Amino acid sequence: MNFRHLEIMCMVAKCHSIKEAAGKLNVSQPYLSTMIKSLEKELGYTLINRNYQGIEFSDEGKAFLVSSKKILTELDHIYHLNQTSCKDINLASYYSPLIMRVFLQFTQQGKRYNDRIREMGNEEVFQSLNQQNDHLGIVFLLGKSEERIQKYAAKYQCEYQILKEHMPVYVLMSKQHEAAHKTSMKLSDIKKYPFVCYDDTSTNKLMELLRLHQHPDMLKVSDRGSFHDALQSGKYLSITAGNLIIKDDDMCYLPLKEEDVWISGYWLKRKGYVLQEREEALIRYMKMHI
Repeated sequence: MNFRHLEIMCMVAKCHSIKEAAGKLNVSQPYLSTMIKSLEKELGYTLINRNYQGIEFSDEGKAFLVSSKKILTELDHIYHLNQTSCKDINLASYYSPLIMRVFLQFTQQGKRYNDRIREMGNEEVFQSLNQQNDHLGIVFLLGKSEERIQKYAAKYQCEYQILKEHMPVYVLMSKQHEAAHKTSMKLSDIKKYPFVCYDDTSTNKLMELLRLHQHPDMLKVSDRGSFHDALQSGKYLSITAGNLIIKDDDMCYLPLKEEDVWISGYWLKRKGYVLQEREEALIRYMKMHI
C-alpha cells in the first residue's frame, strides 16, 4: 500500500462511483477495480460493497477514508513546510456578521490569497476541525461556558483559547423595523416581534438558554442570504454579539439590557496543528476588532 492507494479511495468516495473516479484519475475502470481489490486483499477486509444500486463503503472502508484524509493532509503539510508563512486561511465560524466583516477586512489587506470562511453551528465548527476540513475555528457561547467548551474540545480533539470575553449582546434589525427607534431592548420586548435565527443545534440551545425557544413567531433559516433577507424585510429582528457596533447603513444594533447575559468568543484549532503566520495574524486582528 502507498499514498496513491489513499488518493484513489478518497476519489472514489468523492465521486460515489468507480467509473467516474477512474475518469478523474485518468485510468481505466478495470484497472481501478483491480487496484481496489488488490488493496482489500492486502488489508484483509472489504472496503467497498458493490450492489445493483452502485457502491457503498463498508464500516472498515469508512474508517479507512477518515485515516486516509488525515494522512494526505499531513503529507501536503510536509510538502509545503517552506510555504507556511503564506498559506491560505480556511476558517470555520459560528454565524456572525461581525466575524464575517472582520475576516473580509483582514483578507483584503496586501497580497491576495485563496482564503475561505464557512459559517455553521458551534458543534459543526469543532467537527470541521476534527475532520480537517478547516484549520481554524471561531465559536460563540452564552454566559459561563468553560465547562461546555471543554466538553466539545475533548470530544473533537481540539484546542481552544479565548478570543474575546464578556461581549455584550445586541438586538439586530433593519432601520425600517418599527422598534428601530428604541435605545435598548429586553428579552420580553423581543417576544413582541417576529424573530429570525439560524436552524442549528447551537442556536437552538442558545434560544433555550435565553428563554426564546417558545417564541410565538420564529423563523428558522439555514443560510446567510435568507437570514439577511428576513432582516431587510423590516419585519424580523435577531440577536448578535460584539464589543463594537458595526457601522451599517441598513441595520441598527440595540443593546440587550439583561443581567448575566453575555457571550464569549473562542478560537480553535485541531490538536497538534501548528498555526501558520497568517492565521496567527488573523487572530490578533480579530482580537483588536471584535
